[in-house]
Amino acid sequence: MVTPSRQSPAPAEVALVQLKNCLINLPSSLVAILVYANTPAQNVIVELQYRQPSTAPRSRETSNSATQQRSLYVGWTGMPSKRKTAPLIGRDGISSSRNTIGGREQEIAVVEIDATFGPMIGLTDTQKVGVVLHIDPPLANTVNIEPLTPADWEIIELHATFLELNLLSQIRALPNPSFSASSAVQSQHTHPLTLHLSPTSTANIIVTSLTPAPPSSSPFAKIAPDAEVIVAPLRFFDVS
Repeated sequence: MVTPSRQSPAPAEVALVQLKNCLINLPSSLVAILVYANTPAQNVIVELQYRQPSTAPRSRETSNSATQQRSLYVGWTGMPSKRKTAPLIGRDGISSSRNTIGGREQEIAVVEIDATFGPMIGLTDTQKVGVVLHIDPPLANTVNIEPLTPADWEIIELHATFLELNLLSQIRALPNPSFSASSAVQSQHTHPLTLHLSPTSTANIIVTSLTPAPPSSSPFAKIAPDAEVIVAPLRFFDVS
């Protein structure tokens, strides 16, 4: 069994596509590793490491660090991303068309992510990310969630039955809300999830607690195939 959780991140490029879930397609090179090790897609959690512009006020001391490192945890669809190539660049610049015809191209590792979910957590098309694979993560049998905004709450209420029947097919990785770290680091490992509740409706949620609670050292868990999902009751939001 593959246990690459301490591996160095594999570089890749983001492609926004219509997946309508919180799973991703992986570069063919990583798919080959998982297939060779006979690793089921259901056992794989993918960590995407990327940099996002910081929302903190910039100062003279922080002007050179206007971005912060973030991590996103998602499941794998079991499928590879579409192949993407670019002209090979050598010492003399981009290869000529004559050389390109002769096969002078390099394949670009691409991670395909849903076009609604990706931008919501700060990813853009062609953005550079690091990919880390985690195998056999801790399981969560009960998942407590809360809609991110009042609008998300209304959408979930309208599509409660669809949510109950389809959430487990759209989400596999869960950020661990009890991950033990400083508040600054924790905020970089927790993120909302996007649910597709109809052909035209989506809702964003946050995970508030997991049972059994994953180790505090693990920033993520995997939702069990028969997990119970509990939606928090509507609360009053501060609209000021």
